[in-house]
Amino acid sequence: PRATVEAFNVGIGGENILGGLPRLEQDVFSKDPDLVIVEYLINDSGVNFRHDDSEGPGPVETSHRELLQKIQDHGGIEVVYLTANMGNPAFVQAYTFENFRRTSDLYHSLCEEFGCAYVDSFRVWENMGEAMGQYFITRLKGNMVNHPFGNQDIAWSADETNAEWLLKLFQPKE
Repeated sequence: PRATVEAFNVGIGGENILGGLPRLEQDVFSKDPDLVIVEYLINDSGVNFRHDDSEGPGPVETSHRELLQKIQDHGGIEVVYLTANMGNPAFVQAYTFENFRRTSDLYHSLCEEFGCAYVDSFRVWENMGEAMGQYFITRLKGNMVNHPFGNQDIAWSADETNAEWLLKLFQPKE
């Protein structure tokens, strides 16, 4: 209860894993973190599909594997993948549920493989959209591209929900 907690946001707006991975040593490891939260869903979803018939993992999967391996090799760092924010396909063609789902599924499989926690808010948003019969994300966007109206709609706060799930991850098991 009396611990000092320092938080650093080393993210760069508009960046995906391809840009973030090279900054891991300097911007993340230099802070000596106990916990790293990875949240690239919106920007990874725009590049995580192939335009050809080639086999094997694409650059997003390869980069996430490298990121997770480097964190694992560094030691002593817990990792949480978070899918918090989606985009509007009316402005970026790749911002579709299909691409978000594909990226979310990739994160889920990587978290299982590397033993990371996964807070998949995307599935909550997806279920809300299905229940409303429309692309629900579009209604939450303050700039109609990718920034929510204060992350809040219909008395539901994405930040509060994500924080609650993160706290549950680190509660002692009874």
